[in-house]
Amino acid sequence: MDLFTMHGIPHKTWVKEVRCKPLSLFDRSMAWVEKKGITGSGSPMILAVSTLVRDEMLKVYDIPESRIRVIYPGVSQGRFSLIDQESCTHEIRRRHGLSPSDIVVLFVGMNFEVKRLELVLRGAADLVAKQNKNSNLKLLVVGKGEEGRYLNMARELGIFNQVIFAGVTREVEKYYLASDIFVMPSMFDTFGLAVLEAMMAGLPVIITKRVGARDLVNSGAQGFVLSEDPSPSDIAEKLAVLMDKENRRRMGESAREVALQHTWNRTVDQMEEIYQFSAREKNY
Repeated sequence: MDLFTMHGIPHKTWVKEVRCKPLSLFDRSMAWVEKKGITGSGSPMILAVSTLVRDEMLKVYDIPESRIRVIYPGVSQGRFSLIDQESCTHEIRRRHGLSPSDIVVLFVGMNFEVKRLELVLRGAADLVAKQNKNSNLKLLVVGKGEEGRYLNMARELGIFNQVIFAGVTREVEKYYLASDIFVMPSMFDTFGLAVLEAMMAGLPVIITKRVGARDLVNSGAQGFVLSEDPSPSDIAEKLAVLMDKENRRRMGESAREVALQHTWNRTVDQMEEIYQFSAREKNY
């Protein structure tokens, strides 16, 4: 084996620290296969999707850092540039009963627990309470999870009328373009492609240090990178900053500029360079 691509973190780390479960026979088998590929004969070059993945690999495996290259996933500019933002904003907001004056905070994910939707709800509730409930903030949730549980939570927090669950969609680009802020304070995400997609749509983002896309976000420039375990008040504080139109515009424009530097074409070029280097090294 010459190249080993890691989209995740070492399997044992994922099970123990993220899923917080004991290792099953399947998990042990997966970990064995992974270790065999990384530390076996051939000393393959490891391609990691973020510095977060690289750092977790170095914690678990006794390998030189020089054997790991970080290559970020990309995003397609065409997915967004081919859509008329004004018309899709009108379409999505009308579909979900949102007004033009609403500040829409978008959450996208298929695992509400790991992505910390509860934290977002509590942060939004904190902000609404501070604004004496005269808030035009709306939380738009796209994805799949225990919707009923989180709706009940929103009701208990007093923001039931400000939370909309859109479910799974094949036109997520329209939701990005119809929103104002993107938030994904995951407890762990090896990269978080949704972050890069949101940035391409010109949205300022709120993430944590445990999201691999942190590598592309300078806190205060393209959004905010929170601590590994932020509080609801941390979320509320950053949302409050982004309720200001000028702050959203400035950070959103900067986010898009960064995203434009990370298209799939660039990723392909980097992968091709790695393949050629590996071939030369092995005298293929």
